[in-house]
Amino acid sequence: MEHNILLADSSKKVSWTKMLGWALSSIVPVISCFCAQKAGLSRESSIFAAIVSVTLVMWITEILPDFVPGLFSTLMFTLFNLAPNEVVLSGFASEGFFLAVSVLGLGAVIVTSGLSHRYSLIMLKAMPPNTFWYTISLFFTGLIFTPLVPVISGRAAIVAPVLNVIVQHSYDGLDMDEKTITRSKTALFASSLIGITLLSASFLSSTPLNLIVYGMLPLQEQQSFQFIKWSYASLVVSGVVLAAFFVIINLYFRSFHRLNVKKDFIVGELKKLGRLKAAEWIAVLGIAVLAVGMFAASTTKISVTWVAFAIMFCLLFIGALNPIDHGTKIDWAFLFLLGSMIGLVNTMNYLKIDLIVVKNLGWLASYMQSDFRLFIVLLALAIFASRILIPMNAAVLIFAATLLPLAKASGVSTWLTGFLILFFAETAVFPFQAPYLSNFRNATREVVNQQEKSVSAVNLLLFFAKIAAIYLSIPFWTKIGVL
Repeated sequence: MEHNILLADSSKKVSWTKMLGWALSSIVPVISCFCAQKAGLSRESSIFAAIVSVTLVMWITEILPDFVPGLFSTLMFTLFNLAPNEVVLSGFASEGFFLAVSVLGLGAVIVTSGLSHRYSLIMLKAMPPNTFWYTISLFFTGLIFTPLVPVISGRAAIVAPVLNVIVQHSYDGLDMDEKTITRSKTALFASSLIGITLLSASFLSSTPLNLIVYGMLPLQEQQSFQFIKWSYASLVVSGVVLAAFFVIINLYFRSFHRLNVKKDFIVGELKKLGRLKAAEWIAVLGIAVLAVGMFAASTTKISVTWVAFAIMFCLLFIGALNPIDHGTKIDWAFLFLLGSMIGLVNTMNYLKIDLIVVKNLGWLASYMQSDFRLFIVLLALAIFASRILIPMNAAVLIFAATLLPLAKASGVSTWLTGFLILFFAETAVFPFQAPYLSNFRNATREVVNQQEKSVSAVNLLLFFAKIAAIYLSIPFWTKIGVL
């Protein structure tokens, strides 16, 4: 009975949310168009403002899946003839789009081949049975797969079973009070979760949003900041937040102790798997070729995009990525969002609306030029506050579409601006701020009775560590010419 009441209340809440979203979707574009005309903008710019405003409302209120408002904007731009079709649809023919398709395809093979599961078991067998080593191992398990599996939920699906196995086979017979055990499990949970997210902004291929921002950069910046240069430019940031994480996890939980791990179970599971299967070898080869392509791009002058695309073609050709997996394991909804968002930005530039944005936000541009350190704090706080109300995808898209033209006009690196947006937006203190956070909790809830408040506190401390990491990176960025 109680369950039915909860479902009814939830349904009512969703209904009211959707009703509000649809109401705003009807009102906001009219107001936006009227205000744009009053401000003296052209007919095309006023219609563009109306279309973008309703798209943003749909994203913020989540009345439709993310990719649907994106396709809506593409359709409206075309119907109202705001720009030539080759501009509106340019996102679906861009290098960023083909790079995303290719990396998602390789990520699907890594998961479906069983390679990620085998690695997890090997890690469990090799590490000493102590929470210190397992905290490090779980963190680096997520970190290793960060550039290889380009969806956070995919990395969560890899790491969550490893965490469950460790907890299930490590705490039997330990002479400890319940409070200490709970704190210990929470530390393992936090290290697993943060490992799959902390350095997401440091690798171009780690999240779909990175690829979206990459696709929104000017062509010259795209050519400069591909895989290796992207990670190299974020090297100091990555090092500082890594150090900060281990300090925070150590001081906050203070729960390092020996565990009672059942190594026989792990050995048995590995014996069942046997030697590497053909699909796993193919996944390893794909990773190796992509890595070589990244490092050799500056010498061969072959774009990493086409190396990755060639790998995916080969995977399809030999059947390692079959048509079913190609249709179900690749996030096509994201790819539609990516193509439509690149087209939106290019349409905005075609209508020269980016110049209008720069003109009206000149005060922010002045901070970019004259006091970049203050700009960092303002941006971090603005993103942190907006993420309480706005989903991560929408927040990144809004800030990127607004600030990247400002950065370009101000002579500030558009890559750095996009990186800052991605870096700060990844912070999720509360479960409702990120679907993957809730999914990871649900995947481990039956095994790991972790303290949610403690995990939230660690994430909040890491947010301040991120700001410090950006400040410490400024000399490095100045040295390599980013600033």
